[in-house]
Amino acid sequence: MTFSLAHYQINTMLKYILIATAIVLISGCTTVGDRSITRAYSPVIVDGLDVSFMGAVIKQGFEEIRERALYEPSINELFAGALDELGSIGEEASFSIKAGRIFLRIGEDLPIDLGKAPKDDLPLWSRAMIDVVLAARRESEPFHQAEPEDFYTAMFNGALSRLDEFSRYADRENAARNRLLRDGVIGLGIRVIKADDGALVQSIVKDGPAAEVGILIGDMIITANGIMLAEKSLPDIRRSLEGRSEGPITLTIKRKGELELLTIKAQRKLVVPDTVTSQVVNGVAELHIKSFNQRTALAVEDALFEAKDEAASGLRGLILDLRGDPGGLLNQAIKVADLFLEHGSITQLHGRHPRSNQSYKAVRGDIADGLPIVIIVDGRAASAAEILTAALQDNHRAIVIGTVTLGKGSVQTIIRLPNNGEISLTWSRAAAPSGVGLHGLGILPDICLSGEISPAGEVISHLFISPNPMVAARPQWLNPPRGSDEEVISLRRECPAEMRTNVALDIEVARRIVSDPELLRVVTPDRGAQIAIKP
Repeated sequence: MTFSLAHYQINTMLKYILIATAIVLISGCTTVGDRSITRAYSPVIVDGLDVSFMGAVIKQGFEEIRERALYEPSINELFAGALDELGSIGEEASFSIKAGRIFLRIGEDLPIDLGKAPKDDLPLWSRAMIDVVLAARRESEPFHQAEPEDFYTAMFNGALSRLDEFSRYADRENAARNRLLRDGVIGLGIRVIKADDGALVQSIVKDGPAAEVGILIGDMIITANGIMLAEKSLPDIRRSLEGRSEGPITLTIKRKGELELLTIKAQRKLVVPDTVTSQVVNGVAELHIKSFNQRTALAVEDALFEAKDEAASGLRGLILDLRGDPGGLLNQAIKVADLFLEHGSITQLHGRHPRSNQSYKAVRGDIADGLPIVIIVDGRAASAAEILTAALQDNHRAIVIGTVTLGKGSVQTIIRLPNNGEISLTWSRAAAPSGVGLHGLGILPDICLSGEISPAGEVISHLFISPNPMVAARPQWLNPPRGSDEEVISLRRECPAEMRTNVALDIEVARRIVSDPELLRVVTPDRGAQIAIKP
């Protein structure tokens, strides 16, 4: 049994005209990648919500999902997912679609008929979602207290969950944080934690503003521009240290071993987080790439040139440690691969949208001059890290050791909405130079270390005396079964994925391989000319 209340039906012709008009005005001049509103519009406030702006965000977001998703989505299915997740805002609220109509139920109350469910009509669905929100706000206190971002988060994540596990929505605040991680942060280039006396410095970006003025790890920042940090939450501390624009900041610092507080003046600047750390051990350059942001390729190049200067007798080889690397910016993975390739394909992307289909090839020039490269991966190496690994492995430029990688071969496009939230939408799949799709499969290492706990010497000796099982497994890996999850899972068991971020054995095996010409010949019997085995 159901009933319908007229005041829950916010669907009069006048209301639809107002909302529809506002949507057109807001979204008329927007572009993917920077969703800014360039035309003025008149807010339409209903029950404290600007329904015109909300309508624009909803309509634009769902239009982009429809146009760019990897597979063409069902409009009805997307909004059904949005309704399901929307119910999570109210503890006892739930939405359902029955007999072509939308119903709201609060606890044990009778369902409320909210009107007809549009059929495969995105503009009508966008307006219907406004009706749903307004009705729920009148009936449920949690909905009435909810902010617009709460509704966007529920709707978009509910819809995106019907597509794949990697597409997601980030609200305005989290999207801003994501952009800063990708593109940089205006701040001091430090990471802090909250402490009783203020903010304790945990790490410092090399050559960043804090490093320039002599701030040290372990320093306790007491005040920032006169603001006592001990009284602030960690997010508020970060906001005090960072800023919207570059400019001066004065810090009061307590330093271990100093009797008096220090006053340090610094300049906030755009700081891109470090993603690359490096060292040289016995003539081998070891680079750990933690993720890929806009500065990663440049950081890799700088690190290698510094390593060349540091190695008095010259470098014998290079190790790229990608263990635990979740990926990041695709273009940076492509640039890093291109640093070490003289020729060959880097990756191909395949999707439904015309612009999602891309092919990338190396430009002549290897900054390592053919030095042997060993890449270390584990079960958490994903996405951009897998694309880099596949490019160097398939082009016979690097030896890969470790375990099977995560197998996230999907590529997301970032869609910025008028509210400055972001949709990260899967729109293409990446293939290795061999043509094998990476998604679900991952990278098979040349030398498997899954479950390995033996000393490095024993692992190396085993390579000389026993056939390498990865050699036998690789042909099947290059021709994986299609449409059979069980067979793919079986293939991945050839070298089960493990988290090995802190396993010292892996780096020691890599050092021995890259330093020993005879061992290189053993593990690369059929490798081409892009690796120079040096005596």
